[in-house]
Amino acid sequence: MRLFVAAVVAVSLLSGCGPKSAAPAASPTPTVTGLAAMSASEIVETSIAALKKAGSYRIKGDLVVEGLDVIVDIKVQASDAVADLNLGEFGSATVINVGGLTYLRGDDTFWRKGGAPAATVTARKGKWMKVKNGDRNDLLDFNVLTDPEKLFELEGVDKLVVSDSASLSGVPAIVLKDEGGMGRFYVAAQGEPYPLRLNATVFGKLDFSEFGSTFDIQAPPADKVVSG
Repeated sequence: MRLFVAAVVAVSLLSGCGPKSAAPAASPTPTVTGLAAMSASEIVETSIAALKKAGSYRIKGDLVVEGLDVIVDIKVQASDAVADLNLGEFGSATVINVGGLTYLRGDDTFWRKGGAPAATVTARKGKWMKVKNGDRNDLLDFNVLTDPEKLFELEGVDKLVVSDSASLSGVPAIVLKDEGGMGRFYVAAQGEPYPLRLNATVFGKLDFSEFGSTFDIQAPPADKVVSG
């Protein structure tokens, strides 16, 4: 099963493999006995329900994509999201999905590596490109991030098993693992059962935080927007 996110991992670049991330320190037992008594699928469903209730959250991660280190920082507020992407030698970009519209701003390196001519790179400097619906692709489509039901791939969730427990930044967590060895899913065992970490053998690591926070996600000023 693919436990891991379509989300940032939905960046069209994500088709390669990366090194396995180190696991957090082990903790003797989960704190919440209710979760400890659940099956893996019940824990996942409970975690999704908690994320829905929170309404907003942040995802940060370090991924390895076809040998390229990619750093992602995504803030989700209801149906809106903003993503900062550091693509290493391919530059950096920010994507905003707000009110059903998508805006993209990249640095010079991002546009040059994407094949844009020099005049276009200059024209887009410091500007946001409004993305046409027909031009949307995996790099730009973060809608899956705003729906906890879609955020995690639940097909084959019956193949997840409760593995052990751990502590992430001092928060006790229950660890679920994929029987195929593709990675681990950490769920808070103290307080709300939020998803805390997705640790994928092939892609890297994504951490969840700032549940229920208020993020100011707005469309760019009109004078800073250019046509694609």
